[in-house]
Amino acid sequence: MQPIYHKSSYKLNAREQNAIAYERLTKVHSIPKDRQYWTLCNSQPLDAGSEIVQMVNLGACKKEQFHGVDRDEAIIEQNKIWHPTANWHFGDWIEVIEGYEDFNPALVYLDSTSFADHRVALNLTVRTMFLCPRGTVLIVNAMLNDPRSSKQFDPDKLVYDLRSEVPSMELNKWDTTVSNFQYSATGRTYMISYVFYKKEN
Repeated sequence: MQPIYHKSSYKLNAREQNAIAYERLTKVHSIPKDRQYWTLCNSQPLDAGSEIVQMVNLGACKKEQFHGVDRDEAIIEQNKIWHPTANWHFGDWIEVIEGYEDFNPALVYLDSTSFADHRVALNLTVRTMFLCPRGTVLIVNAMLNDPRSSKQFDPDKLVYDLRSEVPSMELNKWDTTVSNFQYSATGRTYMISYVFYKKEN
């Protein structure tokens, strides 16, 4: 059984910081009408703790701009019942966004913490960056430690590794110097949110 992410206070705080970062970088409060919000969604109940309800309540997006991706088909089907005007996609993150004809995000929240692996987070980040249009804020949430072991992750490593994974022609389009923020999820698990902005020009 998957944990109940939407009831975690740290998730609520992190998503609020995402909305603040988006507004700070783009100078607009809400995603433009012709753009989208994309996320690895998990379960999205009707209560105020779920990501879709929180982001709509914050004024960051409208439900019809929300695109959620999950590898659990039952979760996607239930989300469709709860929020029929939003967009729900069953499958692997990269396969979904590469195969979606109108992938046009303004804000992407790529929460890779379920993988607990730096290389997985890096691969998802790199492949997502190539697909994002100008004016996109990409927020990547990653784990800084594995609570089941003593393994630690260097918070600067993902940004450093982007230099060797992403050709300079693409990387130069991105502002990777935006302030990142770290936080503790449970007292044992530590997270970092990397904020990247694909500049308008």
